[in-house]
Amino acid sequence: MDRRTAVDQFLSERYGVMQAPRRRKDAHSEQVPTDKQVSPGQLVDRLSRENAQLREDKIGLQRQIHYLIRVGERLQWELDQERRGGKDPLDPKGYYKTLGINPDMARRLPEETLSELMSKVYRAYANAFHPDKGGDNSMMRGINMAYDFLRNPRSRQVYGR
Repeated sequence: MDRRTAVDQFLSERYGVMQAPRRRKDAHSEQVPTDKQVSPGQLVDRLSRENAQLREDKIGLQRQIHYLIRVGERLQWELDQERRGGKDPLDPKGYYKTLGINPDMARRLPEETLSELMSKVYRAYANAFHPDKGGDNSMMRGINMAYDFLRNPRSRQVYGR
């Protein structure tokens, strides 16, 4: 079977395209048998629907790939943490973790934004964990220590280098 015949067969099986009759080299002229005939307009409609479906599938696959890459990065980070003994080089004393802030994100934020974020987080944690409101005294001490250290921009710059 030559290449052109294979392509014609694929198109007729997949899309029901009727190929124009061709002469065989060895025999009389015969028509290529097809099960159904499809007009060019119907074929264009079918192909455009399939193209749209393929685009949607591609977008879905790209989202899944992006998600899996992020999961892989997170797992790699956790594995690296275990190898280091659980200490993050950007947060050696765990102050950012105590306040629930990602140290890598904190390094990227501008000073004003980070200060504002830390004060909002501190107030929320102070309301939640204050001993007078039924919170744990040791937890509140840790939150106070972390906030007192990290609210100073100079100590924050030196921390985790």
